[in-house]
Amino acid sequence: MSGGRKRALLIGTAGYRDTTEFSALPCTHSDVAELRQVLEDPAIGQFAEVQTVLDPDAATMRDRIAAFLGDLDADELGLLYISGHGHRLSDSTSEFHFIAADSWKASCEQTAVGASFVNEHLENSYAAQKIAIFDCCYSGGFSLGMTTRLAKGSAHRNGFPQPRGVYVMASSGPSELSWVDSRPRSGPPLSLFTAELVTALRTGKADTDGDGIVSANELFHYVNDQVRTVQPPEAAPRQVPVFSADRVNGQIHLARCRAGQAIRPGTQLPARSATGHPAGKGTDSSSFGAPTPAALLRYYQACVQKDDSEPKPLLAAHAQRQYACFRGAERLLVRDLDPDGAVSMPAEAAQLVDTADEYTEFWYGYPAVVLHQGRGRPQFAPLFLTQVEVVDSADGRRLRPVGEIVPHDGLVNALLDNDEAAALLSTYQSTWQSGMHSHLLREVQHFLREDFGLATVQPLRPSSLEPEIETDTPTSGARNAAVLFAHQAGGSASNGLVKDLDYIAEHEREIQKTALAPLFGLAGNAAVRPWRPVYVEQCNDGQRAVLESAMTQQLTVATGPPGTGKSQLVTNAVATALVNGQSVLVASTNNRAVDEVWERCEKLVPGAVVRTGNLQMKEREKRTLTDYLAMPPPRQHSATAVAELDRAFAVHAEAVRALAETAEQEARLLTLGQHRKAIAEQLSTTTTALAAAFSAADLAVLHRRASRAANAKFFGTRRRAKFCASVGWHGETTAEVCQRLATWALAEAQWQQERTRPAPSDDQLAANLAQAENQVLAASHTAWETVVRTSARTGKAEIEALLRASSTGGWAVMRRCREHVKGWALTALSARRLPADAASFDLVIVDEASQCSVPHLLPLLYRGARALVIGDVQQLGPVIKLSEQAEAELVKAHRVSPVWLDSRQLSYRRHSAFHAVERLVRAPLLLDEHYRCHPEIADLANRRFYRSQLTVLTDEARRTQLPGAPISWIDVAGAAARSANTSWQNDVEACRVAEVVERLLAELPEAATIGVITPYKGQASVLGRRLPNDPRVVPGTVHTFQGGERDVIVLSPVISRDFPRQSKGWLQQQDTLWNVAVTRARSRLIVVGDRLAWPEDDNIGTALVRAAERSGNAERQANADPLLSTLYAWLRNRCPDQVELLVYRNGYLADAVAGEYAFLLDRGPADGRPRHQHLRVQLLRTRLLNTSSSTTIRVPAWRLYDNT
Repeated sequence: MSGGRKRALLIGTAGYRDTTEFSALPCTHSDVAELRQVLEDPAIGQFAEVQTVLDPDAATMRDRIAAFLGDLDADELGLLYISGHGHRLSDSTSEFHFIAADSWKASCEQTAVGASFVNEHLENSYAAQKIAIFDCCYSGGFSLGMTTRLAKGSAHRNGFPQPRGVYVMASSGPSELSWVDSRPRSGPPLSLFTAELVTALRTGKADTDGDGIVSANELFHYVNDQVRTVQPPEAAPRQVPVFSADRVNGQIHLARCRAGQAIRPGTQLPARSATGHPAGKGTDSSSFGAPTPAALLRYYQACVQKDDSEPKPLLAAHAQRQYACFRGAERLLVRDLDPDGAVSMPAEAAQLVDTADEYTEFWYGYPAVVLHQGRGRPQFAPLFLTQVEVVDSADGRRLRPVGEIVPHDGLVNALLDNDEAAALLSTYQSTWQSGMHSHLLREVQHFLREDFGLATVQPLRPSSLEPEIETDTPTSGARNAAVLFAHQAGGSASNGLVKDLDYIAEHEREIQKTALAPLFGLAGNAAVRPWRPVYVEQCNDGQRAVLESAMTQQLTVATGPPGTGKSQLVTNAVATALVNGQSVLVASTNNRAVDEVWERCEKLVPGAVVRTGNLQMKEREKRTLTDYLAMPPPRQHSATAVAELDRAFAVHAEAVRALAETAEQEARLLTLGQHRKAIAEQLSTTTTALAAAFSAADLAVLHRRASRAANAKFFGTRRRAKFCASVGWHGETTAEVCQRLATWALAEAQWQQERTRPAPSDDQLAANLAQAENQVLAASHTAWETVVRTSARTGKAEIEALLRASSTGGWAVMRRCREHVKGWALTALSARRLPADAASFDLVIVDEASQCSVPHLLPLLYRGARALVIGDVQQLGPVIKLSEQAEAELVKAHRVSPVWLDSRQLSYRRHSAFHAVERLVRAPLLLDEHYRCHPEIADLANRRFYRSQLTVLTDEARRTQLPGAPISWIDVAGAAARSANTSWQNDVEACRVAEVVERLLAELPEAATIGVITPYKGQASVLGRRLPNDPRVVPGTVHTFQGGERDVIVLSPVISRDFPRQSKGWLQQQDTLWNVAVTRARSRLIVVGDRLAWPEDDNIGTALVRAAERSGNAERQANADPLLSTLYAWLRNRCPDQVELLVYRNGYLADAVAGEYAFLLDRGPADGRPRHQHLRVQLLRTRLLNTSSSTTIRVPAWRLYDNT
């Protein structure tokens, strides 16, 4: 048995508010009752405490889980059991969620309990042994898909590291259902998995080795065998339980094997809500409730300061002043301490300690890992570390360990890729028990072998340490030495951010008038001022909606997928704010994002936006302000420019109105055409025959006479027959037929009226709209330039004062200058270049917010009365180095509830700034038109990452056509390997990539650019050496290309058939990484790798293989769309040429091609888009299908019902 108490929390949810999606599960109450009985039985489970919670809402479920796991002591065994519905977000993050009583499937991320929340509390629990049992559909997905909502580095986007030190049992696989046990039994029904689990404990049959004890491992494998034999209902797939025991040291003794007769099943617990035993002793952080804004800001301050500490450097071997080796047995890591919690300081450490100053930190670690790199002196670092403090005692100086045990961050960063290193550092938790050298040794060997691929150069015996570090053996690897070393705690790169957070905390009352108010649940009071739009760049309908919201709402949140015109939107927002006399700040944590917007503005209206920030950027600021003073006078008065802008928008509104009228007319014709056809079919004829039969008839008279005949009461049969004969109808003469003839006559009259109504042609509509848009662009540019030049003339004295004060900061001068220079751009870390005044900018725009941590966002929102936040959870997140344990300690220290943080998506590690604001709006506005990638490449990303919500409008015809298929896979059976000093690399694959690049350079136009992307920095280094030295070729990891694009992307995934399963799983689940890699390609995407290394499963590698196989070939699905068959017949009756359906033109599918014409069938809006917006897109699509040898004609669907 376990040495300490055993405690359990059992949760069962039977009833659900969302009854249309989640059926009632009364068996869950029985699951909880019977499992509780065997756990509490003194002859079986011997659990000292079993808490039960029935039918909790999501908040209660989070609270109870956090309280239970947070309350476990280091010598206890904790068991968490959840029975109920589960759901995986397969169309977004793939994260598994536990469904609570008040959860809604449509908003699962906000209303259910995410696996990442449960996992984090499991890992942070101090319990020596932890078991998690989940009896839910898809519960095998618990360890999958937790990172899109997580910070980059804190986990793997669709593959969170499995909980370490936790034995997880799941009732079914990640894509499988879990069933109720339908076999006959006495008592209420149970879930199948729980029924077998309870039976195994109750009967003792799970004790397969006969030692009288049931371990967690024995229990799972016995239950697994039993469940697999049960046939599910209606021949559904069998239920296959799964388990995870990552970093579980030793056996977890769960129960005893009961001697004698098996106990009888218990009775069901009474149905009640959120019941159970008290949460336990002590105070847990989940009970703190909502923090004050100041408390939350202090928590973020502490997180930033802790996270921003520099990685500890590797040490030079034999530089004795840097470190001291220990003798004897290792005691500090295994916490084999004296009663005072310390150990004696060895004499070898005296000199090191004596030379320390007030900024020195002392760290101790084991084993020493030596790296031989090139010809230089070997370096080393201990693998596992703990910080120690020097304390004085009557017996001399002693060393006391403080804080958690962590891997050496400098060593991990040297050996692993950025993502892998960040994930390891942020999630690591030691699992050995106090005094257990064998457990420490097992974990060391696991890391050396599995994570780093390093050798054990010396036999590792932590009970007998070597007195010095052996470096003569020219092999990188571990040595049996423990060392104490000094580390200088340097200044923080985030000092400015910390000061800003401190300032906001001290001015908490000011938050309400800023764009930060919604984040703290405060009622905003930003007044809406009259404004007019300004479009200096093309602006589509989605961008207009975002811009309108940004000018009128306190907080606007927009999702900006790759290639959807974020930079154009931000540029238009800047111009709109400035022309309307408002100040605007553009910011991001990404330098490139800020620079791109600034460069666009500078190109359009030099000096409109001042780029500032660090010392280098301050020089740019000075140059911009100097040029600002030298601006020529405005060409016209601002009133004239604004009047012309209003006139241009009036012309544009007229063009849009014409689109709307045409779209509405086409919708009416389509409805009438379908109605006419339906009536004709009811009359067993065709619309053509009816039109011919009644071509000479007055349709109004026909409608009136047919109606009278249909309704005739006296002599009705004779009157109807007479009527039909008089109009030449030779079919049946029933009342129903007469009524249908009346209905047809009315529909035909309406059809003819609409059909003859004048309407502009597509060419006229497109030309008028283009002309109107050009007028808006020109007038907008003139108005913007006029406003900027006018401001430069009126603010000369203030600008000169700022130039004189720029070297010393000058916030007071800056405040006066901003009355005239209203546009500014900087990175988030440079925000303190501008005064930290509440709502000092009318509009703050934060781009790439998914890469921004929550605390980086706060000072920016505080400076704005309104804010526009743009991000994309499907792209790379922020780099977070802070470990789970460290954050958990800060949460407790600052009395912030982790449950509250999770429910509001505000945790430092797990949520980005975009997550934080995304929750505050009903749904982020979506930039839904894509213009970057070849349509086939864009379609792959659209379907895989964006649920097909994007409209692809890339203009391939205007690009230089590159040879080859848009997506291709070059098969090469390489061999991946991890060298001692790098991450994964594949030399055979790298050689093939180099050959591909050489061929591309020979084939492609001179101006074409090539990017070579790999997930691993080891492969990036190999590629950097092998690829030709050509400025058109840029190799790197995905992070190198974030925000960039190239004509051709060559992707080197590195994976080979013998790749470790864990590493392969990590890469397969990195959707954000793959999304960025795929969407960097403008015209061609080439994958060089081993096809057979990717299993036939739903992963991105397999999707790329399949996309390459069908690239350039239309998927002919004419039978699936009856309108295509109708179009074919319609064209065959009108075109002398052969008609071919579904033909590619410029990367898009034309519905039909006949001779020199292509045809686009316009079916009308199917996605809820307003009709005039749909028509605008269809006109664009028509142009995109045009080639030098063919013209495209849009065929509105109503024309298929036209007889003329």
